[in-house]
Amino acid sequence: RMEWTGPNLQDEVRRLAGEGIRSLVVVPISFVSENLETVYELDIELATLAGQCGITDFRRVTTPGCHPAFIAELVRLVRTTAAEAGWEVPDGQ
Repeated sequence: RMEWTGPNLQDEVRRLAGEGIRSLVVVPISFVSENLETVYELDIELATLAGQCGITDFRRVTTPGCHPAFIAELVRLVRTTAAEAGWEVPDGQ
């Protein structure tokens, strides 16, 4: 088992609200697709906590999901890494 990385998001929302922050944008950079954590824990639970703490404008940036630019970059990274490892990398899509 590993300890989860920090800081704790709920603690940070409380801290920011305590410092007078009233607008907050959350960017879930460690997620590439919408899932239970982004949709429920951020959009519902964290948004509720933010409102209770006095943050009046809470927003969450959507994840890249299947956006063509994101998929193209994944393809590029995989092809580059495979080529650097000496693997045969076919041309094409």
